[in-house]
Amino acid sequence: MRILWENEIDKYTIVASTENGNYLAANLQDTRLSRYTRTTSPSSQTWDLDLAAAKPISYAAIAGHNITSGATVKVIASLNADYSTTDFQKEFAHSSEIMLEALDTGVTDYRYWRFSVNDAANPAGYIQIARLYLDTYLQMPPIRPALDLPLLSTTIKEKSISGQSYADRGYIYRAPAFFFPLIEQSERLAIEEMFEEVENVKPVFLLVWESSLDKVGPLYCSLIEAGLKWGKLREGLLWELSLDFEEEF
Repeated sequence: MRILWENEIDKYTIVASTENGNYLAANLQDTRLSRYTRTTSPSSQTWDLDLAAAKPISYAAIAGHNITSGATVKVIASLNADYSTTDFQKEFAHSSEIMLEALDTGVTDYRYWRFSVNDAANPAGYIQIARLYLDTYLQMPPIRPALDLPLLSTTIKEKSISGQSYADRGYIYRAPAFFFPLIEQSERLAIEEMFEEVENVKPVFLLVWESSLDKVGPLYCSLIEAGLKWGKLREGLLWELSLDFEEEF
């Protein structure tokens, strides 16, 4: 399991090739997927980020988008601020939900990064994106095999006095819950570093099985609990912990 939490997208100014004045590129730094940017054209659109210094990057992601299956979507890195050279690039496989790519280890230490979308046939006439991700990840210790992956609904159902059902329809969301039975001290400190940044407020990208994303795709989630309830094992500096998430929109 991997948690993608420290997002370089939120730290620096994003420069878009075009943007609708009512849906600015700065909306990509809003953690709500209900806030998004829109371009003025679906063709040859880019979003550039200067990280101020070369940094290792492990994952790139796009969430809350209207990109069609016919688009060409890439994440690009360059040694040059004007992108006169393409020193690294990776093309995204299309998904109507979160589009995510693991980047090649050892060749992703660059300062200048670009997301590129060419979707000329998009019927909307623009590209819409709510969230981008660009950074590394927290590798979690092994989880208990019997994990919970419920699919829940916020719908409120009631029955009238004469026995008829009626409901206020809500939305469906996923709420994965995990138990980590054996956590080393160094892993505990890394988890606490993550929690101190996101608490139960800032959503993260969650990869339940990072090697089997065809089984459970990337989730955009936040922690439910307002704290970490560590359990201390009797042997040495070993710990246990439960983490419960809920999907964000």
